[in-house]
Formats: sequence, C-alpha cells, structure tokens
Amino acid sequence: MNKDESDPILPLGHAVISSMDEYLRRCVIPIAIAGQGSAGVQGAAGLFRLGDKRYLIGAAHVFQNVPIRCLGVPLGPASRGEQLWTLDGCEVVFSKQADDDIAVVSIDNAEIGSRLSNNWGILTENDLVGNLDEITWFVIAGFPAVTAEAEPGKLRANFYMALSTRYEGAAKEPVDPNNDLLLHYRKVVPSVIDKALESAPQLRGMSGSPIWAYVPGTSTDLWSASRRLRVCGVQVSFLHSQYVRAKRWGLIPDVIESFDPATAEKIRQAFSSSS
Repeated sequence: MNKDESDPILPLGHAVISSMDEYLRRCVIPIAIAGQGSAGVQGAAGLFRLGDKRYLIGAAHVFQNVPIRCLGVPLGPASRGEQLWTLDGCEVVFSKQADDDIAVVSIDNAEIGSRLSNNWGILTENDLVGNLDEITWFVIAGFPAVTAEAEPGKLRANFYMALSTRYEGAAKEPVDPNNDLLLHYRKVVPSVIDKALESAPQLRGMSGSPIWAYVPGTSTDLWSASRRLRVCGVQVSFLHSQYVRAKRWGLIPDVIESFDPATAEKIRQAFSSSS
C-alpha cells in the first residue's frame, strides 16, 4: 500500500464528513440492556458476514457482565428509537486469553439476521485491513452511553465520530504491540464539522465498536467512505483525555478458528492480501 500525499483527509469538507457519518452510523450496532425498564447502552459490535454465517463481533466484557438473554440490539439505527431485539439464545465465543477481550456472537436466528442485514451495514472480510504501517488517520465511532435517552423497550442514542492518530505516550496497562492499538482521545478536540473546539464525551458504551483505518488512495480515485474506511480493531477501553485502546482484528481469526477453521483461514488470507 503506497500512501499518496495528494490524497488529503484534512481539512475534510462537509460532503466527506457527511458521507463518513452516514456510512459509519450504519456499521456500529449498539448493544443494550433489553429488560422491562429503560434501555441503556452496554457496548457495541460490528455485524459481519463471514463464510455463510452472520456474527456480531465486539468486546468480551460487554457480554460477560450481563447475561446474553438480557442484551438486545436495535433493529435499525439507534437514533430513531428502534425496538430492541433480544440476543437470547445466541451463542457467544470468547477469546481464550482474557486480556484479548474479544467476543464473537453467532446470529443463528434467521429473522433477526435478516432484519439486521436489511437495516444495518453488514461487513465482510473485504472490509478489513491488517497492515497499518502506512495508516496515519483512524476513526473512533459509536453511540456513547451518555447520549442515550430513557425509553422502555427501545434504544435512542446519538452517534459520535472522532478522527484520531496513534498514541505514543505511556499507558495505564501493558501494551502488546502485536495486538494493541492505542489512539489519541483528548478532552477537547476540534469538531469534525467546523474545527471549533468542543468537549469530547466519555466513551462508556462504546466498548466493542469497530475501529476504522483511513486507507489512503490517489487523488484520482473515486472517493467513498466504504472504499477508504477499513476495520482494523475492536475498541475495548479508554482513558479520557489520553487514549482509546483497541485490540487488532488479527485476533479475531484465532477466536473463530475454534469453531470454523475454514472461515478463520479466509480472514487471514484477506489480511495478507491487504498488506
């Protein structure tokens, strides 16, 4: 992958920001408490079709802290206050190493799988990137819990998106350079819309959100968010005013291999071809 300096990402025009926003808000699915009371954002996940099955792929601690029968996903964009569909009965497979903090949820219910695919963006191995050596810009996106509104049986939350770069400072916990990706997350950031300074929200409720790499192209390429944005990690934690920690997507095939070796190998091959 060769970076072409004639392909600027900043300053971004309103059309580019709008396109990124529209694309990403359909590709990050909030995971909510689906009880009788008001729904709250527990975390998030990306919806993937890998092989012949659909999966929600996110952070393990989101699914370990609450029984799966108590979790649900909105059947359409959360900003509209969509009805929640419970994940009861879905099988969850966790990474063998607890520190990896990865969960793969099989969507075996044909009805919920169809509804999610019709209303949310569904990703494949073609939407991944493994080699980040030439990546300068990353995108953090999701539905922070602080934006959620109380509405029994439904979820309404605001979408948030921030551009970021690699964080090279000290981290609170050990960093594995092969599996961890740390990105800047400052207390006050330039708005992606008008560059005026604005306060950055707490990111509770965004664990499990896909982390996106902005893949450079050439100035003559037809620009689209789906072409330039590639999933490279899973958000697992944050330290406000310092960084967001993500686990690189290269860990996912190791989890999937335990129940579907062929699909795991297909993902590894996609990573290899994107390098």
